[in-house]
Amino acid sequence: MKKILLLIAVALTLTLVFMACTTDTEEATTTPEETQEPVPSVVERYLIFSEECQAAFGPQTTARFKEVFEATWLEISYYFARGGRPFQVTLRAASESEGPNAPGWASGTTTWIRPSWMRNNPNDIDILVHEIAHNAQQYGGNTAFWIVEGIAEYVRDRWGMFNHLQPWSLPSRPPGNATYADPGHRPAGGFVRFATEYFYPDFNFAVEVNRRAQQGGLNLNASREWVFEQTGYSLATLWDMYAGRTVAIVYDNQNDAAGDYTIVQNPIFVDGGTGWENTDAANLFDGDADTSFAAVVDSNFWVEWRYETAVVANRFVFSSAGTLTNPRRMGNWRLYGSNDGGDWNEIFLGAVRHTAIAPGRYFAVDINSDEAFRYFRLVSLNGADGQFVQLSSVAIAS
Repeated sequence: MKKILLLIAVALTLTLVFMACTTDTEEATTTPEETQEPVPSVVERYLIFSEECQAAFGPQTTARFKEVFEATWLEISYYFARGGRPFQVTLRAASESEGPNAPGWASGTTTWIRPSWMRNNPNDIDILVHEIAHNAQQYGGNTAFWIVEGIAEYVRDRWGMFNHLQPWSLPSRPPGNATYADPGHRPAGGFVRFATEYFYPDFNFAVEVNRRAQQGGLNLNASREWVFEQTGYSLATLWDMYAGRTVAIVYDNQNDAAGDYTIVQNPIFVDGGTGWENTDAANLFDGDADTSFAAVVDSNFWVEWRYETAVVANRFVFSSAGTLTNPRRMGNWRLYGSNDGGDWNEIFLGAVRHTAIAPGRYFAVDINSDEAFRYFRLVSLNGADGQFVQLSSVAIAS
C-alpha cells in the first residue's frame, strides 16, 4: 500500500513539473509583436489632415500627399527644422478667395494648397514638399528671398517623389535676367543646389545657411557678408559661377594658387602706372598682403617686371585688394612677355570671368605658352566694377 501511494505521489509531482515547464515554454515563445501596440506612422503622428480637407482634394491626391509626407517629413525636419526635431503640420485646403496669388503657401506649422490647382495639375504632388520645407524653416526677421525660396525649391528637388511626372526641375543655369537679388523661385533653388554641390562635403551650404537664417536678420545685405565669411566667395561671384560667367577658382594663398607649379621668386619691379591714394605698382611685389596698387584704368593700370633669367609662364597668379562693396576687379586684361623689354608678345587675353569678388584671395589662370621670357607686363583695359582696378600681388608660376 505504501508503495502504491509513493508511486501516485511521484506521478503527481512529475505532472505538475511538466505543466509548469509547458507553461513557461508557452510564455517564452510569445513574441513582442503579439504584446506591443503597433508603432504609428509618420502621417499618423505628424500630419493633421481633416476628412473635410481630404474630401476637397479627392482620394488620389490625398493618398499621394500622405505618401510624400510619410517618406519625406522626418528627413526634411532633421536637416532643416530647428534642432532637427519633427513636429505636427496641418494641411488645409485653401479656398479661391483666401491667401496670396499662389497655388500653395505656408505659415508657422500650417500649409495651404488649393484643390483647384491640384485638379488642374494632378501630378504636382511635390508642391507639398516645397511648402512643408517652409514649415521647417521658421525664419525670423526679413530673410533674403534667395534663401527662403531657394531652400524650399532645393528641398523639393532633393526629396520630391513626383517631380518627373509634373514635369518639374531646377535649372542648371539661371535665365539671363535673373540675379541673386531677384532670382525667381526655381533659379534660386538651382543656385542653392549649385552652391551645396560645389562646397560639399567640406561645407553643407544649404543646411548651414538655413541654420543661420533661423537665428534671424539674414536679409540680402547680411547674406552677402555671411556667404563671404563662410566660403571665401562673394555672393555675386557664386552667382556668376552658377551662371557660367566665371571660371575663377579662389585660393587661400599664393602657393595653393600655383598648384603643381612653383612661384618664380625674386621678381624685379621695372615700371608701372600712376597709383591712386598712395598706392604704387611696386607694391605688387613687396610680399605684403596689406599693400596694393589701385589705379584708374583709362591708361594707368599697368605694371612691368622682370626676372634675372627667362622663365616659362605656365600659370599667372594674382590677388585682389578691393572690398565686397567695391571689388575693383580687372575687366578685360592682357599679359605680355618679352626678352628685351621692347618687343612684346601677348601670351594671355584675360576677362572678368577669370577673377571674382573675393577680397584678399588669390586667383590663377593657366597660360598656353611654352616660350620663356625675362620681362612681363600686365595691362587692365577696363574695370569690371567701375573705373578703378585694385590688386595686391601678381606672380608667375613655372
